Amino acid sequence: MKTLLIIEPHTDFRTVFRSIIERQGCDVEICEAKSSEEGMIKIRKIKPEITFFDISLREKNGIKLESKIKKVLPNCRIVVLTPFEDKAFYRWHKTDEIETFLSKDKLSENLIGILQEYLDV
Repeated sequence: MKTLLIIEPHTDFRTVFRSIIERQGCDVEICEAKSSEEGMIKIRKIKPEITFFDISLREKNGIKLESKIKKVLPNCRIVVLTPFEDKAFYRWHKTDEIETFLSKDKLSENLIGILQEYLDV
C-alpha cells in the first residue's frame, strides 16, 4: 500500500481531504500532520511516496519545506496546497522539488487525478 502525508494546519481541511480519498476507495494510507515540524518527523518515520502541504507552511526560517523533504526523501512527490488558482502565482513559486500545485478550491475535482498520476492508485 502506498502512503501519503498531508501537512495542513486546519483539521477541517484534513478531514475533507481524507474523505475524498476514502470515498473513491483509493488503496492508500493517509497520514496527517498539522505543522511543518510534525510533518518532518512523520516524513522520516513513514517515508511517504507523496506529500501534500499548505503553502503557508512553506517558509520556515528561510528554508523551503520542499527542500527539507527532498533532502530526507529524494523520491517523494510534493504537491503544494494553495488558496490560489493563478498560473502566474504557480510559476513564481515553482521549484524543482515541487511536482504541482493544487488549489484548495478545486480539491474535490483534482485530488484523485493527482493520486492516479503520481501513485497509480
